[in-house]
Amino acid sequence: METDSIDSVIDDDEIHQKHQFSSTKSQGGATVVISPATSVYELLECPVCTNSMYPPIHQVFQCFGQYFCLHFEAFQLGMAPVYMAFLRFMGDEDDARNYTYSLEVGGSGRKQTWEGTPRSVRDSHRKVRDSHDGLIIQRNMALFFSGGDKKELKLRVTGRIWKEQQNPDSGVCITSMCSS
Repeated sequence: METDSIDSVIDDDEIHQKHQFSSTKSQGGATVVISPATSVYELLECPVCTNSMYPPIHQVFQCFGQYFCLHFEAFQLGMAPVYMAFLRFMGDEDDARNYTYSLEVGGSGRKQTWEGTPRSVRDSHRKVRDSHDGLIIQRNMALFFSGGDKKELKLRVTGRIWKEQQNPDSGVCITSMCSS
């Protein structure tokens, strides 16, 4: 089983202002650091579709030879400020159903987990958000997970993607997993 680990740390300032991402990947015992983009255009360009991005935050990951987009944004649910994270599959809805994912956020000895099927990128982020099909974190819980003085938001969202395949020879279902 091959895993690729990327931790996403979201600061409150990043949601409303700038978007810099850095990732650390471990390959064959060596650690490779991917530096944040330096120009405004690099910061706002999606590496897959090359469209410019503005809040909400997107990060693209590759698992099982496919691309997945992690989406994170702040919005109002009724009168309550909330944060939402969900995964979209870079393909059609039928192919997206072959995968399952989980997202987890936590801190201070607590965690909150969401598990579901990724939506296709053909569904707009607004459609997914409005259907509440993802990990929804209330502002007070997000601050609790962030620890400290409960004024600064620092969330670590981790996730896993897996695919179950039917083995035609044995009739056994094989699960493959990719962590991000």
